[in-house]
Amino acid sequence: VNGRDLSRASHEEAVEVLRSAKDPIVVQVLRRTPLPRGQGSSQDVQLVDVCTQTEITFEHIMALAKLRPVTPPVPDICPFLL
Repeated sequence: VNGRDLSRASHEEAVEVLRSAKDPIVVQVLRRTPLPRGQGSSQDVQLVDVCTQTEITFEHIMALAKLRPVTPPVPDICPFLL
């Protein structure tokens, strides 16, 4: 986040970094790619940059997190099934 490595941060530490960050927030997500079976060892880890830059603010993220999921309507059951 904004050049700060949070790979070993606790959830609380990561939240604090996000809260204290200035706009815009730049997040870089790195994931380990699985090696084909029989090639390399667990020590041969490769990181792949899969980040996407967006124009979303931390306030937008927090507002979206507070939204409740939409519950689908209850289907209309025929009276003879009751």
